[in-house]
Amino acid sequence: MRSTGIFLVIEGTEGANTKLQFEQLKKRLKEAGQSVAEFDFPRLTDTPGYFVKEYLLGKYGEPDSVGPYNSSLFYALDRYDAGASIRQAVEQGKVVLVSNYTGSAMVQQGQRFTDQAERKGFYMWLENLEYKVLGLPRPAATLVLRQPDDADTAAYNDLVSLFPKDFVALDCVQNGQSQTAKVLSDQIWQSIQGVLPEPGKAEIEVPLKPVNKPADPGVDLPETSALAGLHLAINGVDLSQELVPGKIFVPKNFKTATQKEYTKVLGQIHNIYTKIYNQLSNDSQFSEQEIAQVVKSLLPMA
Repeated sequence: MRSTGIFLVIEGTEGANTKLQFEQLKKRLKEAGQSVAEFDFPRLTDTPGYFVKEYLLGKYGEPDSVGPYNSSLFYALDRYDAGASIRQAVEQGKVVLVSNYTGSAMVQQGQRFTDQAERKGFYMWLENLEYKVLGLPRPAATLVLRQPDDADTAAYNDLVSLFPKDFVALDCVQNGQSQTAKVLSDQIWQSIQGVLPEPGKAEIEVPLKPVNKPADPGVDLPETSALAGLHLAINGVDLSQELVPGKIFVPKNFKTATQKEYTKVLGQIHNIYTKIYNQLSNDSQFSEQEIAQVVKSLLPMA
């Protein structure tokens, strides 16, 4: 198991039912205790996807007049804008799950080339643009679901051949027989087992303001992580209404002696956090963000 998160992409040919497999994988990851961050491109409803939307509406002319190189810039900048969010999620230990990343952009635009050499040259240009010029996060793996007779199968085959370290092919048809969605889902699941982070190790965002009262640790509740409990207490959540009065959660698998020491330390951390925050808040020369940067270092990391 990895100590940090991982960035995975699922793409596929037109008839591979990629959306279904994406949703199935997301569900299995969450059931396995993984924290999942999901992205889908292009983001036509968000500002970064503005140029993509305008391009698709024909504002810049017909696709042939714009050309694959120019139009690829619109999609690449949309992904570029999301790069920091993807990196942050990986650093927090999450599984970043993405559909329609660089590979699908290569295939979409690459199909406009009739000459295979020109198409591969375009692929290499776009790979250099996104990962070296723009510095986009590179997925640990892009899983390509392939149907043998789809219009874009040849294009995806080129990618698998040209970038074997980046693209992993999973065939929807084997020995002339179509695989069921369940069988394909199991293959996807097995293919990523060696690269997943340890479940339950994703970081929780540090809240800006703590609660202005000491914590009262000691409650033992199932299926809740210690960091989640600490997060709730520091964030000033009224646990008397939401869960249990003024308590911090303790994992059930701790032995009695460990639980006692654990809750003691969490209470101390919370009280120190609150004390420092209150003292800094009384000094007007510090902004909210500066105070948060100081006190967040006191939180235990998973």
